[in-house]
Amino acid sequence: MNHIEVIARIILTHNNTLLLDYVADGDYYYMPGGHVEYGETLADCLHRELDEENGARIRVGRQLQTFENIFSDTHGRHHEYLILHDGVLMSHPDGLTDREEKITHRFVPFHELGGIRILPESMHRYLVKYLGQNLPRI
Repeated sequence: MNHIEVIARIILTHNNTLLLDYVADGDYYYMPGGHVEYGETLADCLHRELDEENGARIRVGRQLQTFENIFSDTHGRHHEYLILHDGVLMSHPDGLTDREEKITHRFVPFHELGGIRILPESMHRYLVKYLGQNLPRI
């Protein structure tokens, strides 16, 4: 079935680190968030997904950027729109738990972001620029 996926993602930082989800069997990272369900707002999706993935409580901020991606992987062909927000992590970072079987959350130092694989690549480039220019150093 052909359809377009809508995915909400969020930038959450703590002490000059960025919260990312890591997929070990593919050796890549992506921004926390997930698929928007029918009738769900982007903010509601982010609250639900972060709670499901690692128990995080968040405050969703402004919408920053939208990325369009068309690609194929082992699950087939995808056409997606990723909508990136900034936000605030309300939970203590040490209280987060990994609740997904093949995904772990990691706080990656800003200075290491250029040397890891974050998908999609267009979002990776945006993050490096955004974090370098717009976030205060804590």
